[in-house]
Amino acid sequence: MTFTCCSWWLVAGLFGGTLLSWLVHELLARQEDVPGEPPLHVGRRTNGKGDQLEAIEGIGPKIAAVFRARDIRTFGDVAAKSPHELRRILDDAGHRFDLAHTDTWPHQARLLADGDVLAFVALTQRLKGGVEPATR
Repeated sequence: MTFTCCSWWLVAGLFGGTLLSWLVHELLARQEDVPGEPPLHVGRRTNGKGDQLEAIEGIGPKIAAVFRARDIRTFGDVAAKSPHELRRILDDAGHRFDLAHTDTWPHQARLLADGDVLAFVALTQRLKGGVEPATR
């Protein structure tokens, strides 16, 4: 009787492990399709026009377009600017970008340019709109 009871736990464990493995695989496959979420290859060039600047927490499509118009097209380009320089570019683009916080963008961009995706993910999980929550 004990063997039968334990064998059911074994079957349940195998089924649960298979189900969990399938769910993780599905979530990782869908991550690349979710708009606004950086894909796992965020450090690579996404097209001939430069890097996916929107992968940086706090940069959306409109800010990325402003940067591209100013010939800031790669993570290395963003990393080479100071937060103050990025702020000035946004100020020149108009008041609609007044709420954007540029403080962490060069650091995020440096991590992506260097291919340090794990450090980038750890940093961005703490950020809200590109800002450390304690500094708001």
